[in-house]
Amino acid sequence: MSGRISERLDEIIGDVTGRTIAVYWPIRGEINLRPWMVDASERGARICLPVVIAKNQPVAFHRWTP
Repeated sequence: MSGRISERLDEIIGDVTGRTIAVYWPIRGEINLRPWMVDASERGARICLPVVIAKNQPVAFHRWTP
């Protein structure tokens, strides 16, 4: 399933060079897009993950690199 979703993301997003893409780190059976994240990063995307800064506050997105 991860492979299919990764292929579809490539189709939908197209060229990722210079784009900022927010994703998540998979837990408890969520779809694992980490290989796609590495590939997108290597193709020039800025990959960002949500980070909880404080309880009951919006998350912040921090850049992730492989």
